[in-house]
Amino acid sequence: MKQIILIFLTILTENCFCQKIDTLSIKSQILDEQRKLIIYTPWEYDHSENRKFEVIYVFDAQNREIFDMVHLTTLFQNKQICPMIVVGIISQDRNKDFLPINKFKENSEELTGQEGSADKFLNFISSELMPFIDTKYKTLPKRIAIGHSNGGTFITHCFLEKTNLFDAYIAIDPSFVKMQFDKRFQNFNPNQIIPDKFYYMCSSNFKGDEWVKGRNSVISYFKSVPYQRVIKFESQDFSLTDTHWSVVQNGILNGLKGYFNFQFFNSDNLLKYYSDLNKQKLIDLNPQNTNQLAYNFFYDGKPNDALKILLWANKLFPEDLNLFDSIGEMYQNLENKSEAMKYYQIFEKKLEEQKAKIKSEDYDNMKKGVGERIKSLTHKNSK
Repeated sequence: MKQIILIFLTILTENCFCQKIDTLSIKSQILDEQRKLIIYTPWEYDHSENRKFEVIYVFDAQNREIFDMVHLTTLFQNKQICPMIVVGIISQDRNKDFLPINKFKENSEELTGQEGSADKFLNFISSELMPFIDTKYKTLPKRIAIGHSNGGTFITHCFLEKTNLFDAYIAIDPSFVKMQFDKRFQNFNPNQIIPDKFYYMCSSNFKGDEWVKGRNSVISYFKSVPYQRVIKFESQDFSLTDTHWSVVQNGILNGLKGYFNFQFFNSDNLLKYYSDLNKQKLIDLNPQNTNQLAYNFFYDGKPNDALKILLWANKLFPEDLNLFDSIGEMYQNLENKSEAMKYYQIFEKKLEEQKAKIKSEDYDNMKKGVGERIKSLTHKNSK
């Protein structure tokens, strides 16, 4: 049975005016400084008391355009399925924060002036910042990292050093300076990766030979069989259309769209994820929100995915009348009349069993509605 769908313009207006952006700071013992943060929370955060949210960590948020592009993209692209918290981290010294120390003697002279304290910054992220965010906000354990240029270098450093700290990586025109990342990938064992991660990389028309050489080398590793088994990798080349700065917009949009399509708009991946969250009691599932989730897929032109979600929800809530009716309606939309009839008849039977618990007016409306649907199927089958 279809849920009432708000007009998109109304939803968008409420979202735009009810989202929040806070500026705060955290005292870091590791960095021995106050580190400024920008935190975006979506409209749903204050209107869903028990709901928790995935978190995007944006590096280079001192460029406010990057932070704003990320949270606006989530607003327009989440299809009411995956609104997220966005944490922007302000950097005053990008080389110091984002670039790793070189560990290879053959690159020492070439890397002079291109080394930083990325290990220390990574320790701050994992040991101080993430616990702070998880304590202060209603978060889920799934995390996404977004970085541009040296920020993309840093999140790839995170991938190599603390592989499972993030679940998705969006690296926009990253610098893999002087091939030290090639050597690090040579020594990296992809078997340590928890499966179903996502890594997106894009490039611009920046013509530095070492950038191109290093990036192509890293891409070749991600496309190899050992990596393909455990991580969804996507790459795009914008060298004909974008500069190192203008590529940010395309990188954020396409990186997030790719990740949403992989994790949230694919019913198999979504149900696997939600089933795990449900076992851990980290998600508040009920017949109403699972039914609405299915219809989100249906209105997005994915009726087969919608049916998978409804059948999954039916196993979780086997006595819910509305789910039986929705399954019947979905089968009917897919022109599977026999299965539609089966679930309408189950609905009718369950309705009689639960009659004593239902208001008479509601019972009459449901009885009439399912009767009309059964009659319409019978009439069509008789022609």
